[in-house]
Amino acid sequence: MTAQKMAGQLRHDLRRGLQPDYVDASRIKLNRVLLEPSTTGELRNICEERRALRQCQRKMKSNAAIGTRGIITFGSEAAQMFEAIGSSQQDRAFRALTKAIARHLNTTVHGLVVHNDEATIHAHFILAAFNMNGDPLSKSTSPKVLSALQDIAYDVLSTFCPDMERGRRYGDRIAAGADYADTVHKSVKELHRTLPADLAKKRGELKTLELAEQEAEKRVQEMQTRVSKLHDKAKLSDAEVKRLATYEKRLKDRVQALNTAQAKAEAARAEATRLAEIAKAEQIEEETKSKAAKEEAEMLTTAVTALAEEVNGRSIRRTKDGKLTASHPERLKPAAKAISPAILAAADLVGKLETEEAELREERAKLALREQEVRKREALIEEQVKKNKKDRDDLQAERAKVETLKNKHLKMIGRMVTFLGRDDLTQEAWLEGKALEQEARELSAEDPPEEFGHRPL
Repeated sequence: MTAQKMAGQLRHDLRRGLQPDYVDASRIKLNRVLLEPSTTGELRNICEERRALRQCQRKMKSNAAIGTRGIITFGSEAAQMFEAIGSSQQDRAFRALTKAIARHLNTTVHGLVVHNDEATIHAHFILAAFNMNGDPLSKSTSPKVLSALQDIAYDVLSTFCPDMERGRRYGDRIAAGADYADTVHKSVKELHRTLPADLAKKRGELKTLELAEQEAEKRVQEMQTRVSKLHDKAKLSDAEVKRLATYEKRLKDRVQALNTAQAKAEAARAEATRLAEIAKAEQIEEETKSKAAKEEAEMLTTAVTALAEEVNGRSIRRTKDGKLTASHPERLKPAAKAISPAILAAADLVGKLETEEAELREERAKLALREQEVRKREALIEEQVKKNKKDRDDLQAERAKVETLKNKHLKMIGRMVTFLGRDDLTQEAWLEGKALEQEARELSAEDPPEEFGHRPL
């Protein structure tokens, strides 16, 4: 920030001259100057002394940066929290944060003003444009260094507002434009949808306003030079007096135009910064969500795999008092809340499987006993069948023997009958033969033939 730009910034910070439409004039009295801004001359001297530490051969340019401006803003929710702590704590927080930022950038604070006359409370601060080593902040502040400022802001402000969350800047009130103090913000969903286009548009607008600001500065410098030349003259002619009055009027108008251009550029710059912070916060949030989702997926995969192993090993179950036991509970605990129904179902499934398996083993044992009994009975039956067959065979053999003997007896009886039928037998021989015949018939169970029943006398 050059001396000319710093002059415009001080007019905005201290509310000197014409102010933008978004400033509520009735609330200007609520603004607070926590550190009176250094003059442009004082800051230039400080920067020249620091620059001299590097033993530069050339003097510092007249249009070299002598100050770096910054703004501390809040989202709508954070602003409500911050406003609730009271002005005394707010001032302490602003002072602590600007000092922390200055320490981080290795420079010093040279102005701090709190504004309460816009949409939300915020503070403007000015830093020396050269650090303690004599290096310009524009060269010593890398993106990595600047990216840490948000962390510093959170670390400092969270000590005053413990509920404040880092990076959540959605719903910030717009800090510029006509009647913006009463502006209603977009919903979070709509803000996310339009953010890229809004940011690109605001950056384009900022570029245009910065060019207008530079042009206004040139016009002011040109007219300031003309006025200074006339003031430097010891005596002015009547024409020169009129010309000086005209120049001073033009200078006043151009300064007013410059103030307006600077205010609009500052408002656009603040809005572009706000949108950029929202975009960055969104990116961080999405990356955080993505990382969390990935970690949760990995955790669930590990837990589900472990649960499947527990089920296969029948190592997860309910005890009699209803408690769950597992061989490796540490693998299930991280995801216990997410897969609790599955864990309970797995334990019940294992219990049911074990009950069914026990019943099946019991049924198999009973079946084995029945099969054993059947085999015993089949063996007994087979043995009885063999015995019956043997008995039948023996009986048949006996019958054959009896039949053979019977046939022999019948043949013998036949011969006896024939013998007894002889006429030359004596009575005594016939009687004896008849007795033998009777005995033989009794043995063969045959009735005597009728023709041989009686011997003729």
